[in-house]
Amino acid sequence: MSMKKITFPAIGLLCFTLLALFITPLYLNVGFCSGVWAFLRVAALAVSWASGALCIVNMHRLRFSEPVIGCALFMHAIFTIFILLEVFFMYYPYTFVSGKTLSSKLWVKWYWHTNSLGYRDEEVRLPEANSTCNIVVAGDSFTAGVGINQPEMRFTNVLQSKLPAGYRVFNLGVPGADTPDEYQNLLNFPARADLIVLVHYVNDAEYLTKIPDTTSAKPQVKNKKEEWFLVKQSFFINYIYYKSMELMQKWQFAAHFKNQNASLYEYLCSNESTRQLSETCFIQPACMEKHLQNLHRFADYANEQCVPLVVILFPKLTNDFIDFSNTYINKPITAQLQLWDIDVFNVYEIARVLPEYKRRVNRSDYHPSALLHTTTASRFNDFLQLNHILPLDCPVAGN
Repeated sequence: MSMKKITFPAIGLLCFTLLALFITPLYLNVGFCSGVWAFLRVAALAVSWASGALCIVNMHRLRFSEPVIGCALFMHAIFTIFILLEVFFMYYPYTFVSGKTLSSKLWVKWYWHTNSLGYRDEEVRLPEANSTCNIVVAGDSFTAGVGINQPEMRFTNVLQSKLPAGYRVFNLGVPGADTPDEYQNLLNFPARADLIVLVHYVNDAEYLTKIPDTTSAKPQVKNKKEEWFLVKQSFFINYIYYKSMELMQKWQFAAHFKNQNASLYEYLCSNESTRQLSETCFIQPACMEKHLQNLHRFADYANEQCVPLVVILFPKLTNDFIDFSNTYINKPITAQLQLWDIDVFNVYEIARVLPEYKRRVNRSDYHPSALLHTTTASRFNDFLQLNHILPLDCPVAGN
């Protein structure tokens, strides 16, 4: 009978801890009473902590040996720290390069809201859109503003604030979109475009690393290793796991690159482990040619619609790749686009002068920071004015 005073609280500790962990996906579900599930999750953790405390109190009453009680107190102290950190990270939205982290999903739950077309933008109202000069910006997560909590801080919104009345900037950014996806998004957009802006980033050619007949790059192999249960269900452990993975990958890259004793260009050309990287596609003639053909579709469409096209080129924002991406990706693309009489705005010079931690949303996410968004919008507005792209000659002028 006396051992039940230990067994029942111990079972309660285990059961309520597991309950809290199993509630994790319900809490992250945006439209499924997430506030209620958050309360239940915290309550379950509190009950599990109380069960552990009761277990130790009963051990003392039953006069367990001091070493055993001391060990139990130590374990309960560790468990207390875990619970406090778990509750903290439940309310800590933080984006990673990998969007499957729990903190990234929490960020999406809090800050990602889309219109009926699936874009992180205001609703498109065709009667109003037909009476304004429309700047349509197509792109991926850089355009959508992943990591930027308030959409007002994105370069498209900042640009909107600098334009005179009668102009409207539409943001067609979709995370994970590549160049063909962005082209389809442009074709399917219901509002008239008076100026088309394509935002290009390094991974926009990632789809070509999966096509054997257009590039020698090997298709990407998905990591089939399953995450541990605690990694998938615990906010704190998930955060620590992906942080450690990030640091390990940086260390491995630095170690391999140092052993090669070669330039980054030579390293990417010769190392098999880099063949799946989107950066490698641009230094392969067949792959670059195919990508340029897809970019030319935007030029053809703009010519058909008799509207100007501007391409914004973002470099990779990490220190180890920013110069490489400008030299071997942005500059060759710029040269070809200019041959097609397309205006190009390169963000490299803006980003290069900023320390890496200021040009990225955080140290674990390569997306542009609010500072880089704001600076880019200001410089891009000047670029449009200096190149006489603005004011637009719209079929119907705004008030």
